[in-house]
Amino acid sequence: LGFIVVNNGNKTEVAVGYSTLYGDSCGAISFIQDLYKKQVYQIAKYRNTNIIDGVTNNLLDIIPKECLERKPSAELKENQFDEDSLIKYEILDNILEDFLDKKLSIQELYKIYNIEDVKKVINLIFISVVTDIKNVIFIDIIVVEYLVRKKYYQKHFTMGKTQKMFLIYVLI
Repeated sequence: LGFIVVNNGNKTEVAVGYSTLYGDSCGAISFIQDLYKKQVYQIAKYRNTNIIDGVTNNLLDIIPKECLERKPSAELKENQFDEDSLIKYEILDNILEDFLDKKLSIQELYKIYNIEDVKKVINLIFISVVTDIKNVIFIDIIVVEYLVRKKYYQKHFTMGKTQKMFLIYVLI
């Protein structure tokens, strides 16, 4: 058949349980699960402002501007938006990045962000574990400098049989 359903849950949504298991997470593989929501939007905007049609030399707005400008919503009911029950994605992404990637402690997060926001995010991370356990293969995007690529590859690219991850290197 040659077709596969692609999961469209990003790292932010998956981390806090806003990537519904049998909705946007129902695909067999995810290309954006290792990207925070802000990064997905940055890539989409870059795509629309930097890719030129080879025939007309016009920019190709593949992703409609309406999709990039409207408020995120699971669209489960009329006028329902993610930020009605979450904190703003800009803040949420920053907290998640500091906690998950930079490994800051909760106490360190309290010094940087609103304490109630941090408590809410940490709570959402821990109650969304069930969704994470059932999640699919995802693409882990790792940005490495060219000179350290080979050394990094030899050191880190030993995958266990049960590990559900692929590595893509983006050269900078």
